[in-house]
Amino acid sequence: MQKLIRFFFFHHIVIALSAAALCMQTFLFYQITFYSIPLLLFVFCATLLSYNVHFFLAAEKSRSSEQLRWFHSTRTFTLVLNFITVLLTLWFWWQIRELSLFIFISILINAAYTAPLLLNRPLRLPGFLTLIK
Repeated sequence: MQKLIRFFFFHHIVIALSAAALCMQTFLFYQITFYSIPLLLFVFCATLLSYNVHFFLAAEKSRSSEQLRWFHSTRTFTLVLNFITVLLTLWFWWQIRELSLFIFISILINAAYTAPLLLNRPLRLPGFLTLIK
């Protein structure tokens, strides 16, 4: 049971579900009916991918927390999960491609947050990037 709980929290399933729920609340508040299901699924998959790639890269550099040790010990599973999530994200993006400008702006903000993990020496990020993420 503990591994299942860790999976849902450490692999960010809870965060991705929360992002989709917030998106649904926005749809309901503004009475938006177009793009609703594909956009919700895109938000879920993109959020999952974003967080898991970030922590996967962080786990390659450090094992200073239980979550980073989890990502290091489930490396193969995480790679498979990330690959499937990439495919699903692209599939749902194709269904809502009219919103691509907004999606690409979000990708740039996300990349600015995650890119320093690719460097040999991690950079200290400005606080506003963390807030925006």
